[in-house]
Amino acid sequence: MSNIRISGLTVEYGIEGQPRHLALEDVSFEVCSGEFFCVVGASGCGKSTLVSAIAGFVPPKAGRVEVDGEAIRGPGPDRGVVFQEYALLPWRTVIDNVALGLKFRGVGRDERRRQAAEYLKLTGLEQAAEKYPHELSGGMKQRTAVARTLVMSPKVMLMDEPFAAVDAQTRVVLQQELLRICAAQKMTVLFVTHSVEEAVFLGDRVMVLGRPPHQIKDMIAIDIPREERDWGTIATDPRFAVLSGEVMNRVRGN
Repeated sequence: MSNIRISGLTVEYGIEGQPRHLALEDVSFEVCSGEFFCVVGASGCGKSTLVSAIAGFVPPKAGRVEVDGEAIRGPGPDRGVVFQEYALLPWRTVIDNVALGLKFRGVGRDERRRQAAEYLKLTGLEQAAEKYPHELSGGMKQRTAVARTLVMSPKVMLMDEPFAAVDAQTRVVLQQELLRICAAQKMTVLFVTHSVEEAVFLGDRVMVLGRPPHQIKDMIAIDIPREERDWGTIATDPRFAVLSGEVMNRVRGN
């Protein structure tokens, strides 16, 4: 069963009467329920535009975006979005940042803090609940952003280079934690990254976007079981090396 279906998606940017910039052209694919689906490609190929179109932030010129068979006509709670920027409110504590969306839904204070506390525990942040964003490391801020998305119980999670701003060691930890969380929550994830190794480590499939003409170049299945993905061993796994090389060749145009 597909959580996300993209059919003939074309997106353009520009001012009326001026030359338009083609960001995506006639893109079609499906993401299955519970799948971790990664998107890679060179800068400017339309990866972030794809996230924005599925999130409902930008309208398509042509084509259709569906989540669980329903056409997307704007932002909605069925799609959670995690960006590279943490976008935390500096005057709110970690638990209040995580609970903010529940507040907008009208959930009472005690109940929203109870729910937020559950996701802080899931993301390993229970000890930081009453801290403020300026007291957190980059990795902790991104965990907070993930918890804030998960507490809203979205059908799918859209992630646009969420670990790009953290150091390499923290990035490895966050990748492992994300796999654990998504397995526990049975989440459907569309994850955009510039890193081929990150895509192969995380993804069940990796889609390569090209530019121009901003279309799908390839779709590569990652046949390494999730339970075998550990940075302590996978870097020397020949399957990982072969798949990373295959994806990199497609990104480079070979």
